[in-house]
Amino acid sequence: MNLNLINKNKVQLKPKQNKNLKNNKRKKDLFSFKKIKKTANIYNNIGNVVMVKDGVAFVENLNTAKFGELVKILPSSLTGMIVSLENKYTSVIIFGSDRNVAVGNRVYCSGNIVSVNVGCGLLGRIIDPLGNAIDSLGPIEVNKDPVDSLFRGYYLGERVDGYLRPVEIIAPGIITRKGVTKPLITGINSIDSMIPIGKGQRELIIGDRQQVKLLLD
Repeated sequence: MNLNLINKNKVQLKPKQNKNLKNNKRKKDLFSFKKIKKTANIYNNIGNVVMVKDGVAFVENLNTAKFGELVKILPSSLTGMIVSLENKYTSVIIFGSDRNVAVGNRVYCSGNIVSVNVGCGLLGRIIDPLGNAIDSLGPIEVNKDPVDSLFRGYYLGERVDGYLRPVEIIAPGIITRKGVTKPLITGINSIDSMIPIGKGQRELIIGDRQQVKLLLD
């Protein structure tokens, strides 16, 4: 009798195991399908350039594009940013010379908003609008600030980990901004004695031509 009970238990366990295996397989297939579908939506969102004017390419058939999205233009391999979404055309600012972009070129959406790395590693470096180093000093390490001849770091403030910051963001309101509390000394006695200028504030210089406005800047 004991052997019969063991055999019955074995028979009852097999269907449950098969059922679990089938459920896991279905979940895996569904996850793979969603991943493929998401990838296909990104790379199948392809448009054609219909006009180029003043560094802006006008593209059609970008139906699922987002404002501020990074796009790639082929065959020139230039990148651009979407700045306008209209019914017929999508306007793309070209990061580079518009002479390399012609009517009929393909435009691929990346699915990512244009962002740049922010961190103390950017101190003293020369970068392009996309945050790529152009000063021949090697790649940028966002969390490691450059050092001087005595191997002292340039950054003396509180350490914060670097991160990707979108280029297009909403500016903070007037109340939330830090107040102007420190004076700015220009070194010109006539200005420093008559006009109070705060460090961090904007100052408009008005005057006719040849009145040394550029020198004051």
